[in-house]
Amino acid sequence: MQTIHRIRQLLGALVVHASARPNRLPSPLEVVTGLLVAACLVGLTPLTSLSQVHASHLNALGGLLLALIGLGLVVRRLLPEVGFVVGVGSAAAYIGLNFPGWPVYIGAVLSVVALLTNRGRAGIPLAIGGGAAVAIAVGLPEDWQWPRMLTVFVVWVAIVGFTAEATESRLRHADEMARHRVVEERLRIARELHDVLSHTLATISIQSGVGLRLYRTRPNEAETSLRLIRKVSNEALEQARTVLAKIRDPEPTNRRPSPGFGDLDALFESARASGLMLKSSVVQGMNPQRPEVEATVYRIVQESLTNVLRHAGSAAEASVDIVCTPEWVAIDILDTGRAGRRDIGKPGYGVVGMRERVHELGGEFTAAAEPSGGFHVSARLPAEGPAA
Repeated sequence: MQTIHRIRQLLGALVVHASARPNRLPSPLEVVTGLLVAACLVGLTPLTSLSQVHASHLNALGGLLLALIGLGLVVRRLLPEVGFVVGVGSAAAYIGLNFPGWPVYIGAVLSVVALLTNRGRAGIPLAIGGGAAVAIAVGLPEDWQWPRMLTVFVVWVAIVGFTAEATESRLRHADEMARHRVVEERLRIARELHDVLSHTLATISIQSGVGLRLYRTRPNEAETSLRLIRKVSNEALEQARTVLAKIRDPEPTNRRPSPGFGDLDALFESARASGLMLKSSVVQGMNPQRPEVEATVYRIVQESLTNVLRHAGSAAEASVDIVCTPEWVAIDILDTGRAGRRDIGKPGYGVVGMRERVHELGGEFTAAAEPSGGFHVSARLPAEGPAA
């Protein structure tokens, strides 16, 4: 009774799939491969059947059954169960009618692979049933030779098991790659937003404190601080819009480019306006070949200066040295702030983000406290991207 119930379920599934209207037609590749398999089976079988003197003559019915095996592959994606039943059913009928040639077995195996590739482990019961049908068909013209039938069935089951496992492995790998891409994208977005917001909020915090101290006694200087707050806030909003636009549309036609060497002067002036004594030197022997290298240089400088403003103390001084060569872009950022201002064993997100950016481009990065106080950030980026 359980076997009959299982057969009814399989037949019901076939009816549902056969009656369902596909959302689109088979692709040209699916049509071409199906027709090519049908042509090969019909064309090769007469050449391989010359030595089978006891087989039936290959007539129009045999040719039709061979063609149906290939045609079943046309719907292997839209209706995999229907394609399998047509393909393996035609193969079993061909073998049972004692038509000659071995290419029919290749066609049957291709039908199994097509089913399991599209259905995975869910297609195993139907695939095993098809194997039983082929094994029985093999025994019909040979007076029920059970060893031969059993051999065919065991080989068929092995093919089913191997194909199902390979399909599941491929799907697991695809899922892992998709999750990995999602994590990478989340980290990239987090880095971009951190770099934008950290620098802006640090500047706003410092300048608002200056404004609060001076708005009664020196209103002109307080106004300057407020204007700077407005300026960096507008710049941060624009950069945040750029980051969010990349999420919605990865390949836009109109978008503000990522910051680069041309934006460094404004960044230096913003840091100086916040009260930092800053010396900067940018030697551009040759610009990097890729904009992401320039963007990474900008973000490293931005995050390092933000950390100086936040942690180094009011009396700190900083220097930024950038040297571009045809092979490398070297960055050295050193400040004279108080030692021990951060726990190096547990670096913040900024240091982690800088290291990730540099390593993604195949570069080298170090960040460490100086023995005499202060903090040193050093990075070397390949001017043409990561080495092959």
